[in-house]
This record gives sequence, structure tokens and C-alpha cells, in this order.
Amino acid sequence: MTKGSLANSAFGSGLAANTEIMLFGTAVNKGVQFLLLLLLSGWLTVEEYGRFDLLYSYILLLIPLLTLSTQEAVFRFSVQESDPNEVNRNLSCALAVVAGNGLLFLCLVLPARGDTPMYVGLGFLLYLSQEVFSAYMRGYLRAMKRLSTYCWSMVISTAVAAALAPLLVPALGLGVAGALFAYGAGGAVGNAYLLLTSGWTRRVSPALVSLGRIRALVGYSIYLVPNDLSWWIMGFSDRQITNLFFGDAANGVFAVAHKLPAVCSVLLNAFSVSWQQEAVELMQHVDRQERVSQVFQGFMELLFSALSVAVSAGFILYYFIFPEGYFDAILHTPILIAAAALAAVSQFLGGIQIALKRPGQNGAATAAAAVCNLLLHLSLARAIGLFAASISTLAANLIMLLIRLKLIRKELRLKLSRRSAAAVGAFCYFFAAAYLHRPLAVAFANLLLSCGWFLLLNREMIAGFAGALRSRAAKGRG
Repeated sequence: MTKGSLANSAFGSGLAANTEIMLFGTAVNKGVQFLLLLLLSGWLTVEEYGRFDLLYSYILLLIPLLTLSTQEAVFRFSVQESDPNEVNRNLSCALAVVAGNGLLFLCLVLPARGDTPMYVGLGFLLYLSQEVFSAYMRGYLRAMKRLSTYCWSMVISTAVAAALAPLLVPALGLGVAGALFAYGAGGAVGNAYLLLTSGWTRRVSPALVSLGRIRALVGYSIYLVPNDLSWWIMGFSDRQITNLFFGDAANGVFAVAHKLPAVCSVLLNAFSVSWQQEAVELMQHVDRQERVSQVFQGFMELLFSALSVAVSAGFILYYFIFPEGYFDAILHTPILIAAAALAAVSQFLGGIQIALKRPGQNGAATAAAAVCNLLLHLSLARAIGLFAASISTLAANLIMLLIRLKLIRKELRLKLSRRSAAAVGAFCYFFAAAYLHRPLAVAFANLLLSCGWFLLLNREMIAGFAGALRSRAAKGRG
């Protein structure tokens, strides 16, 4: 067995299985969402798509403010809890927090909606409510080790949204509001599936709510709110600043530049979700240094070889798929993919900090990176335009990575092996080559080279997954 192989390690089998489940659901979900993005970019003008992306960024901003990140506390307090009643109490108390905050939000926002059309506001509230509910379901199902249920709900949500979007956006001409309603209705159907299959109606009760448990949950999660807000600043404040300086059209271009990196980030998040669960268990072992290092090496090889393919394939989107008005985004996508790589490594280290119950350290690193992102973007926006957004994101993720690496040094010392260092070096080459996309023959040659490199570096893992699929097929036939 190759030491860096993640899928073949004995202790990593649970991590590999959970990652496989999350990857399946996330890949199907994001695949359909990406197709829907292509349709929306044609149905909406560049300005309208920029406005829709801006509203979605506000939804992501409001989630940690409304929930106080208690969905993460539900996971952490329940993942090792053997008493079902205590798990139900955690869930009931967390929902009580968001119910109170939700009512306060409605009282504040309804009188202050200004000239926003009523149907846009209703679509926004529908989409927001479903995203909040889904966040709690994700925390609970992760703790119960029922990731497959959550993955199917993602697939259902996106499928319903994709089915409704053609009716609501081009057919009925609802524009931005139609896109919000499509995604919101899709989320409602997906969440209904979760309610039916998880037995929530039997688990949640006002009688289980206690102030003591709410204090415990919020006492843990409150340190994660700055962390979540800081992630939002790094991921979405760029849209606000771009919109402020350059308008909706430029924001639409930058939003499209973010799409391939965003797909990469969400797929990588499938590993992060599984890793958080595995890290809690690994950190209890005496030989945790060796065990975590082995996972880290396999993760780095997979991460940077996979993103080498992504950064090499980006030109296809802008030459053959997206409308011509978005072509300038080709300059920013490679930088944002590099930023996604650094963010993924930071999330790996953050999983260790969460496993050690150190959310304060986790949040401090993210907050420092967010401040760097804001200051850099604001100071460079006038001088280098949209490049200020992508470069500040890259710099911020690098700072966060270095801070987290330093903070966990007392417990773990993680270093690159020769294979993982080769993966990082190859990514640097493909990153540079992404800016040499003419003639197209060279770009296609680099794409084929990156695919070959990915297959070579991850051959043990691919063989392991192929063997697992053959075993399942054989059992199915038997």
C-alpha cells in the first residue's frame, strides 16, 4: 500500500466511504446546478445575473447571523452522544435559537425593504428559509452518520429547481424573482424529503428546550459566527465591492469567473464534511501524528492533481459554452481555483481545530484572512480593476493557511512528502499554462497532460474505488 493513499488506508476506510457518499450527491447536485447556471446566463442579462448572484450572497451572509452557527454545535455535541434524548434536545434548542432570531429578522426587514418588488422579496425569503433549514438538517444527519439521506435531498432539490426554472424565468418572464423561487421551491421539496425520512417530527419538541442547553450550544457556536462571516467576506464580499466600484455587469462577469472554482470548492467540501467526522475520532488516538499525516498526504495529492485538471479545462467554458459577454472571466478563473486549493487545505486544518474543540482559533485565522481580503481589495480596486477581487481572495486564503498551520504545530507537524510536493509543483505549471490558451491545440494538450497526471498520481485510490464498485456489483448480482 502506498503511504499516501487515502482510500486504501485501513483507518481511512470510513473517511473514504463517507467522502464517496458525499462526492456522489455533491457531484450530481453541482452538475445539474452548473447546467442550470448555463441556462440562467442565457435567460438573464449580465446585469440581472449579477443581481441574482448578489442576492444569493446575502442569503449566505444571513445564515450564520440567524442560526448563530448552532447547526455546527448540533453536530459537535451529538456526534459522540449515545443518548438519543440528548441529541433531540440539542436539535430542539438549536431550532429555538433560529426561530427567535428569524422572528426578529422579519420584524426588522419587512418595514425596511424599500423599493424592492414584493415578489423578489418573497422569493428571497423562501430561498433563505430553505437554506437555513437545510443547514440544520446537514448538522443533524452528519452527527447521525446518515450522509446518504442528505445527499439524496440535495439531488432532489436541484432537480426540482432545474425543472421549475424554465417555467418561471423565460416562460413567465419573472427574471431574478423566478430564479429565486425556483431554487427556494427546490429546497422546500428536498427538505420535505428529509422530514419524511429522518423522523424529525418525533424528535423535535418545545418540551426539550432548556436555557442551559441553549447556553451550551451558543457558547460553543458563537466563536464560529466570526469564522462563518469571515468565510463570507472572503467568498462574497468581492461581489459587493465589485458591484460598488464597477456595477452589475462587472459583477456578473466576476460571478461567472467564480463558478468553476465554486464547483471545485463544493466538491472538496464533500471531503471536508467527512473529514470533520473522522478527525474527531483520529484525534483520540495515541499515534494521531502518523494517522493524520497519512490522510494529509493523500489529500494533498488528490487535491492538487484534481485542480490541475480543473485549471487546465477552464478555457473550454469561455471558448465554447458561456456567452461572449463573459469571456473576460477567463483571466480570473485560474487565480480563483488556486485560492480554492489554499482554502481546501485551510479547511483540512480547521477540521483538526474543530476536533480539538478550539473554534476560537479556527475563527481567529479566518477573521485575519477576511480583514486582509477587504483591505487588499479596496486598496487595489481602482488600480487593477477586477484583478483586485481575485488576487485579494488568493492572498487571504494563503494567510489563513499559514496561520492555521502555525496554530496546530503544538499538536501536529504536517509536511509535504515527495509525491504531494510533486502534485503542488505540477499544479503551479498548469496554473501558468492556463494563461497560454492560444493556440487552442496547446490548451487541449495541457488538458490531456493534466488528466494523465491525475490518473498516474491517484492510481491506487482509483483502483480501490473500482474494486469497491465491482464488489458491490457482484453482491447485487448475487
